[in-house]
Amino acid sequence: MIMLPVPLHGEFKLVRTSLQEPFLCVGLNLNPQKISELLLKIYPHGLTSARQQNNYVADADFDIINALNRLLACFPNSGDTQCIAPLIMEEVLIRALRGPLGIHIMETGFADSNVVKVIAWIRENFARHMKVSDLADMIHMSEASFYNHFKIEVSASEIRLSAPEINPIPS
Repeated sequence: MIMLPVPLHGEFKLVRTSLQEPFLCVGLNLNPQKISELLLKIYPHGLTSARQQNNYVADADFDIINALNRLLACFPNSGDTQCIAPLIMEEVLIRALRGPLGIHIMETGFADSNVVKVIAWIRENFARHMKVSDLADMIHMSEASFYNHFKIEVSASEIRLSAPEINPIPS
C-alpha cells in the first residue's frame, strides 16, 4: 500500500508481475470528514500507540485485499454500487486506519477538523480566559462530544471537563 499525503500524479513501473503474483492497483481518495467520524468509533478512548510506520509504504494484509476484492465486485451491479460499496469503503478505511499507515491517514482526517479550528483559535487567544463549554459551542458540539473529539485529535491522555474553566498556559 502507498499512502500519498497530497494528491500527486505519478508514474510507476512494474518490475515483476505474473499470474501467480498479479498486480492490483486501487486508488482511493480519502474523505477527511469520514476519517474524523471513524476515529471516534475506532479509538473511543483516544489514540493508542498502535504499530505505525514512519514511511508511506506498507504491505497490504489479507483482510484489506479481501475487502478491496469485494468492493471491485460491486461495480458491475448498480444496486451494489449504491448500497454495498459505501459499506465496504468504510471497512477498507477502518482497516487502513488500524494498520501501519493509519497515523498518516489520521492526519488527513485532522486537516479539515472543527477541533483543529478550535486549537488554532486557542493558540491565537491563549492569554484569554476560556471555558470548555464556550469552545464546544464554537463548533456546535456538546461538551462531551467536544471532549471525545479533542482527546483523539491531540492524543491527550486526560482532559478534565469537571473543571469549570481552562486556564491557558503560554507555550
